[in-house]
Amino acid sequence: LLALTGLILLYGRFVLIPVLGPEGFGLTASACKEAHNLFGPMFLVALLMMFFAFVKDKIYARGDKTWLLKGGGMLGGGHVSAGRFNAGEKVWFWIAMIGGAVLIGSGFVLDFAVFGQGRNVMAISHVLHGIAALIVITVSFGHIYLGTAGVEGTIGSMVNGEVDEAWAKSHHDRWYAEVKAAEGGEDEESTGGTAATGVASPARDA
Repeated sequence: LLALTGLILLYGRFVLIPVLGPEGFGLTASACKEAHNLFGPMFLVALLMMFFAFVKDKIYARGDKTWLLKGGGMLGGGHVSAGRFNAGEKVWFWIAMIGGAVLIGSGFVLDFAVFGQGRNVMAISHVLHGIAALIVITVSFGHIYLGTAGVEGTIGSMVNGEVDEAWAKSHHDRWYAEVKAAEGGEDEESTGGTAATGVASPARDA
């Protein structure tokens, strides 16, 4: 909703006036402005929830550099070793977090113009808001494509929250090994054995 209303406010003058006319665009832009200002602060809550839910798994790990250099397998062929989240997903996470922080900061300056911020501050905030929004929206399109049509099996995992073992082993082999090791440890603990004895360690690469 924020992306749609923001794009209408940013580009609607050039795209919608020929279609809706000046009056129709005026009404549309006014509605979009009110919706954007109303729901904008909710983005802060969503961003914080996303950050605390996933940040522990979004830190650089050994193997992420190789994943990036091979383009996730698009360069050189074959799937590249990855943990629970591959390097591409981590990059997208930090683009969303940093871009989101810029959007929130500049958005509050624009939305609550009652703190004495001058014209220059408002103008700079407007430019930063637009640039950050375009970057986040553009990268999100690539993320959406890869999460739906681009990679077989991903859309089903987002719908039901699960992936089968073959998919996990193929796309996130280190995570798969960690899960299997943990399951092995639990089984042995329940029978009085030693945790994770005899279970292969997660695969690692450079």
